[in-house]
Amino acid sequence: MLKSVKTALQVFETVAAIQPVGVSEIARYLKISKSTAQRCLQALYMNGWIKMEVNASLTRWTITAKAFRIGRHLTEYGNLREVAFPVMEKLWKAAGESVHLVVAEGRNAVLLERLETQQTVRLFLPIGGWAPLHTVASGKAILAFFDKKLLDQYITHGLETLTEYTIKDPEKLRKELAQIRNRKWAIAVNELAKGASAAASPIFDRKGRTIASLAISCPTSRFPKAIRSKFISLLVKASADITRRISDVY
Repeated sequence: MLKSVKTALQVFETVAAIQPVGVSEIARYLKISKSTAQRCLQALYMNGWIKMEVNASLTRWTITAKAFRIGRHLTEYGNLREVAFPVMEKLWKAAGESVHLVVAEGRNAVLLERLETQQTVRLFLPIGGWAPLHTVASGKAILAFFDKKLLDQYITHGLETLTEYTIKDPEKLRKELAQIRNRKWAIAVNELAKGASAAASPIFDRKGRTIASLAISCPTSRFPKAIRSKFISLLVKASADITRRISDVY
């Protein structure tokens, strides 16, 4: 029994390290049989630790946000949350909408912290909830600063489409990400779900690496162009403030 648990943990660590990955790659990497690797993958999948991605009849595996939800109080993220929270509170009061602190985990944008709007109609996203990076403003604000190799890998892997407004054309996405790099903010209107919109700005460490993003989200009905401009101005200032504060931690 203990040996089976150890093997399953090794399979999970392998998926986390080289995702997306197929069963044959895992078997070769760990020097175990494909049947053993498949049993471990199925057990991890049934318990929500990994998810499958099927492309051209080829199944590959990636981890889910479950590990992050359990480990989100680790020091690295704890420091980020601690430094960011006072700034988030000020932004929340100024914007009157939900404020999110987001990090990248693999191909996904994962919600690290949030402050919910007090308005009756709201969008609820759970801590640890995730979405593909290219489908949300917070994810695009991070994805825009991926180095060329990582960005190429992300796009080559395929762009999941969640709504008719999700960017699915690689060149269109590259063009938008270039604009985001220049202006330091991103928006997404109905790209994750119809009726949901957001603006976001990246957060950097002292070496200029993107470690997170800050976002304001709301129903699309409360996201006209005039309001977007206000949100973007608030976000750029707030994310720059967090970047300055975090420089002593990272």
